[in-house]
Amino acid sequence: MPLSGVKLLYRDPIGARSIQVRGSKCDFITPERVLTSTESNNRTDVLNFIPFDEPFENRIFEFVGHFTMNDISQLRSKNGIFGKRMQVYRAHCRRYSEMITKFYPRITRRGLLTLPDMRSIVDLQLQCGFDIIAIPEPRVDGDVKEYSKNLTKFSDYVRNRNAEPMPYIDMVNENNIFREKLKAVADLVPNVRCIGLDFRSYTQFYPNFRAVSEVLGDTELWIHASNVPRIHSQMIPLAQAHLPQAYSIDTLALESRQVAAPLKTKQLHRIRKFVEKTLGETRLGHSE
Repeated sequence: MPLSGVKLLYRDPIGARSIQVRGSKCDFITPERVLTSTESNNRTDVLNFIPFDEPFENRIFEFVGHFTMNDISQLRSKNGIFGKRMQVYRAHCRRYSEMITKFYPRITRRGLLTLPDMRSIVDLQLQCGFDIIAIPEPRVDGDVKEYSKNLTKFSDYVRNRNAEPMPYIDMVNENNIFREKLKAVADLVPNVRCIGLDFRSYTQFYPNFRAVSEVLGDTELWIHASNVPRIHSQMIPLAQAHLPQAYSIDTLALESRQVAAPLKTKQLHRIRKFVEKTLGETRLGHSE
């Protein structure tokens, strides 16, 4: 199996914590920032302008797969679609084979995922060779018993194929349902050793951030958040990468947007820099 253990190292009274994850490729202690396929692709584009060869120092690589509901349906109904995606995803897996590789299915205009839909997404990841396999929710705010049944079924399916299941829960769920789904995952520890969260606005879904810390904070479970915006908002340019850890979220991957436009040089006054004293970001040329 890609992971051999998850150990809780400490947890403070507020909710921040650190865990140690042991794996066949590497061990790491959280917090940890995950490299995304979008960042990897952008680096390749930047090399055309500014040649440099410093390697990525991340220990985890997340490929972000963008899907509509129709895209998911076509995986199992239209010949060639599955293979085209697999070719792209597998190439990234091989490129970052020294890292722990995982997948994040970003689904727009989300609807009900049937069992065949879920299996298509899971099979795609298994065929590509990802270490961590994302198991999506059948539906947001759906029946918790249905969620638990599918969770058990697909977790066993993934583990029997020597990969690590990472069930996902969207933080947009109503708080009572969100808590029950978190408990359903916690009940499967240690057969399930990691969980993925579809990140949502802290101000809009504050009770769900509290739920993560209160339900899972003391469990030896690797808690990961995908699709975390780089800054809180244009009006409040706080670097959001520092927020999840305060609510027991161990690792994060930044937001990935599907953009067709080619990369172009940004004007200096539009470039943001990180300000360590305030955990915020400001434009170049502005005072700290």
